[in-house]
Amino acid sequence: MKLALILEILGSTLASELEEEPKANRVEKNSTQEFKGQYFDGKTSTPHSVCFFFDELTQSLCFRHDGEMHRVVLSELRISDRLGNAARSLRFGEGELIETQALYELDRLRSLQGGQWMDKVASFEGKWSWVLGGAAGLLVVLLIGISYGVPFSAKLAAEKLPAQITQRIGKGTFETLDDYVFKASELDILRKEQLRSQFLDLAQNYPELPLRLHFRKMGLPNAFALPDGTVVVTDELVELAKSDDEIIGVLAHEIGHVEHHHGLRMAIEGSAVAAITFAFFGDVMAASAIVSALPAIYMNAHYSRTHETEADEFAMVLMQKNQMDPAVLADILERMSKWKPSESSESSESSESSEVTEAKESALEAYFSSHPLTSVRAARLRGESLSE
Repeated sequence: MKLALILEILGSTLASELEEEPKANRVEKNSTQEFKGQYFDGKTSTPHSVCFFFDELTQSLCFRHDGEMHRVVLSELRISDRLGNAARSLRFGEGELIETQALYELDRLRSLQGGQWMDKVASFEGKWSWVLGGAAGLLVVLLIGISYGVPFSAKLAAEKLPAQITQRIGKGTFETLDDYVFKASELDILRKEQLRSQFLDLAQNYPELPLRLHFRKMGLPNAFALPDGTVVVTDELVELAKSDDEIIGVLAHEIGHVEHHHGLRMAIEGSAVAAITFAFFGDVMAASAIVSALPAIYMNAHYSRTHETEADEFAMVLMQKNQMDPAVLADILERMSKWKPSESSESSESSESSEVTEAKESALEAYFSSHPLTSVRAARLRGESLSE
């Protein structure tokens, strides 16, 4: 009886002591693992060393500070993303936070909040295989963007540029070429008028294009079109041709470049950032950047093989429409690819600087190196099989 009385007294004493402890300070610590951290109360910058643990039963974070037990429910915790082995933070309340190196415990808490995806991403950051894989993936995306995104944006920008800007680009480029590359044509007036008349017959098929033909001497057989519809043919190409149809075939090819905005698209691609900005947002400043940069870019760029193929196909249709055989275009293209400056032309250009002479001699090689193979183009123009 005495033993039962003693146990009853001890039990009542313990119960009274528990009742004296505030309920907020009583926590069911079913998880005995504690973690160290620095607590900031959001009022001062002073850190306070604390130990915290997660109470599974109440799904809350618990820590003691200034003799008081603090409890924050899981849903109110804002857990920072993991970055390598750097310290992470638990934010809650009004500016309160705990900084800790308990990285894996915070990973576990994030997973309880449903944030497993971000934690997996963070874990990948520490694995070289994933870092290298991500870098390779980024490189692939950039290459795809350069190969397809930039040309697509350039196409949109070329179609949206106002006519007055296109005229300005063409005029500026032509004046620059006249100052540094071209010389006055030495063809007689009658010959020029004959070719210009035939050119105008072709141009009548496209009244919406402001096409006009100019003759210049350049030191090599060539012809090209500017964005504003200006088409230039050199004396050397006229001399190389064996018939007017060959010359007209080349001019039909150049009209194809104007119709498809190839020159403008090619030059805009050289100013890709401005092109993308203008294509999608119509930014006037981006358009100004394109205009100011295009003459220099245009003279140093070359049509893509896709552009050349489109222009060849355009020329074929136009020549057939005007009762001409596209095979004559193939003939002169082959002759242009094999052309070498004659001794007489070399001597006549002796007054030029060596840099200009070398630039002219390499221009034709660069022109054809950026184009589809001449043999492939010639076979297509003649309607021959390309499988051989």
